[in-house]
Amino acid sequence: MDLHRVNTIKGNFEKERIKLNFSQEIMDAIEKILHQYGENGMLHAPYQGKRDETIPKELFAVLQVSNGISEGMCLPSSGEREEIGWIFYPYEMILEWTTFYQANYGIEGVIFSEDGADGVYCLKSNGMVTCFYGVDDEEIPVADTLWDFLSGHSHIAGEEGNDIC
Repeated sequence: MDLHRVNTIKGNFEKERIKLNFSQEIMDAIEKILHQYGENGMLHAPYQGKRDETIPKELFAVLQVSNGISEGMCLPSSGEREEIGWIFYPYEMILEWTTFYQANYGIEGVIFSEDGADGVYCLKSNGMVTCFYGVDDEEIPVADTLWDFLSGHSHIAGEEGNDIC
């Protein structure tokens, strides 16, 4: 995705929120992610397809603002912005990784992001977010809700205020 398109999407951020009536909670969470990554945070065109019933509504609402949020970097040789990884998976990748982790590890829930090491983040049917580590076959709760996770706060076991995203 070129820098002009990224800036255009960011520039239309507030207009899209008003036009599509997205909740302030969704927009605040996305804005916080973009703030954390600075100019390296990259929004994408909104997902406009139908929602697969396996994807929770709150997760789908984020995808309707931006079909994934990626991290980019400016290439020194050309000055162009290049995507280097996903902060929040796009729709098709969510379906693909969820299917993979369910089939190979028996994980229940929807895989929507990763921690950059070995862990993937999973949104459970009760709304809780966990991080699953395949090497250790260990799943750890990290946030009570998707919004807590996206806002960077954990409310699990007295960890309120810790940045986790």
